[in-house]
Order: sequence, then structure tokens, then C-alpha cells
Amino acid sequence: MKSVKVTLLLTLFLLSAGMGYGQYLQVSATFMGAPQKISLQDIDLTSSGGQPLFTLQLTNSDSVNKKAEAKLYIEIIMDGNSGSEVLASGSTRPFNLYFGQPINISDKNLDSELDLQDFSVETGTKDILSQILATGFLPDGVYTFKFRLTGNILPPGGEPIPDQGSETEISLNIRNTTTIELVYPGRPADQGDLPVVYSSQPTFLWSGNAAQYTIMVAMRDENNEDQSPEDAIRTGEEGITLWTKDNVSGNTIPYSTNPPLKSGATYFWQVKTNINLANNRFEEFASEIWGFKYQEPASQSGPMQDDVKENYFVSMFSGIEGMGDIIDNLIEQGYQVDTGNMKYKGSKMNLAGLQILIGLIKSGEIELVPFGDGNLYQIR
Repeated sequence: MKSVKVTLLLTLFLLSAGMGYGQYLQVSATFMGAPQKISLQDIDLTSSGGQPLFTLQLTNSDSVNKKAEAKLYIEIIMDGNSGSEVLASGSTRPFNLYFGQPINISDKNLDSELDLQDFSVETGTKDILSQILATGFLPDGVYTFKFRLTGNILPPGGEPIPDQGSETEISLNIRNTTTIELVYPGRPADQGDLPVVYSSQPTFLWSGNAAQYTIMVAMRDENNEDQSPEDAIRTGEEGITLWTKDNVSGNTIPYSTNPPLKSGATYFWQVKTNINLANNRFEEFASEIWGFKYQEPASQSGPMQDDVKENYFVSMFSGIEGMGDIIDNLIEQGYQVDTGNMKYKGSKMNLAGLQILIGLIKSGEIELVPFGDGNLYQIR
């Protein structure tokens, strides 16, 4: 019976030595914040400047042998429109890792503390390189940081025993805000006469891919016709000549009634967003400034004056290719604000609804196409 126990213990020891000692070497990773943009320098782990992008904890849980010789392998992979690419990879030189003495480290001191011996950063395909050169930031995509810790347990006076180690990965979904394009109402403030808006609560439309926005609508100083759009927004008094809305999700918001739009006044508006960069930095990204004039209609139920009506349609449809015939047809048909002949989804359009419709046409979300004898149009 004794010989059986000895044989069994010897077999277990050999299996343990042949398959690896265990998984005592552990690595965990955490991002410092949630950046929306990262640059090539942010993934260069040999760079020590700035605040950390991520932190690592390396531990040895072997309470018997207590000492290990470990090595850390790193890989940064981008999954984007061009497929999956390895942008950076490398490993450290072997280092000692003791039980009860975890190593806490960040990307900014990883090289100096653990000595990266073969780390390299690649720019990937020409598409990636061209965007880096154009914007200074890496393109949209999911960036995965993979870490693998492995090595040998070092028993006192014995031979090293391989440890299976562990792996972990953390990912960032990068959506670079490359532009904020205003759609409606108005036009760029520096492009001549501004269009007239007849709705006291116009719906503001823009395009962009940020998560949240801030919109500002400011009235030009009535005593200073030369006031610049930038100055009107910068010096506007909230609730009197300035309307600001923060944390706007999506790309549209209706104007509130406070402060109410003043008939005959000129208004400027702009949309901004804050982009989270790596290393706990922020960057403000702003659209250009658009302007419009507000005019309270003389009658909300009767026909508009011919000159006002023509200016109104021309200004609203400006910038839409091939819309000249539509403008002429609407004017000839005697369009009325609430009792007119334009319908959308079976319902007659009022002025505010028409303004929203025109904004959607300009943004390309819907399309008007002729049918019948060419004097009628349907939405596609």
C-alpha cells in the first residue's frame, strides 16, 4: 500500500512539472477615463510624457515559493473599416515578481520600470496613415490593448517551474468628431443676406457623431448692426439675448420659448462638443456660426404677401440642387401658411412643419422626386 502512495505522488509531481506549475502570475488592466480620441503618441509606450492612458497590476499569488521571473507581452490592435490590424506590439525583459508585492504600473512608466526591449508602433495601411497625417489622431475603430503575463516560478534551491500565467484585454471605441455641420435654420453668417424664419420655435438640425452637444442661440445687439456673430454669442446674456442648451443627445432640438424670439431681430447659432482625449485631456470642437432673421408672420392662417412668400421659399430651398422649379410651382399655386396645398404624409403642412421638412431635405435624410406631369412632388 505504501508503494502505491509513493507512485501516485511521483506521478502527480511529474504531471505538474510537465504541464506547468499553475496560474499564479496574474495581470489586470484599467483605462484612466474613456477618451474619444487617441493619437499615435498615446499608444507609443516608450513615451513618458503626459498623464496615463491605462494602468496595470501584476501579481504573484504563489504563497509557497514566493518568487517568480515574469515577462509581459503587449499588443495593440485596431478593428476599423479596413479590417483588423496590429498597430503596436512588444514585450519587457524578464523581471522578478514576488508574492505579496504587486507591481502597479502605467503606460507612462512601463518602459522605465520594466524595460521594453522590442516595442514598436506601426502606422498600418495608407488609409490609416493619411488620416493620422490629416488630423493627428487615429481613425475611428475599436482599439484593443492585450496583455499577457507569463514566466517561471522559482522554488528555493530548485529548478524553475513554468507558469501558465494569464491574459487580459481592454478596449476603446473611438469615434473621432471630425466635423459638426449645421443644417437648419439659416446659413453661414458670413454668406450675405440671411434667410428669414417665420416659426417662433424653429427646430435646429445639424450633423455630427459626438455623443452630446451644447447649442447656443444669440440675438445680435439691436443697437449694434456691426456686432460680429462671435461677439453676439460670447457676450449674450443668458435668458435675455442668449439661449443655451447643454447635454443635447442627438442632432436636433426645438427652440424653447425663453427668451422668445423677437420679430425683426437677427440671430446667430453654433453647436459645440467636448472631446475626451487620452491622458485626461479635453478638446472643444465647434461648428461654424450660422445666422437667420426672425419675422413674425402677419397672418398664420391666410396667404403670405407675394414678396415675402417668394423670399421665404427662395431662402429655405437655397442650396438644394434642382429646386428652382419647385419654388416656382409653390409660388404659382398660391401656397398659404396653414391652408395651403402642400401635404406631408397626408396632412397639410404648417409653416413650422415645412421648415423642418426643408431641413431634412438639405441634410439628405429625405428626397423630393417629381411624379405625374412634373408639377407635383413626392417624398422618397
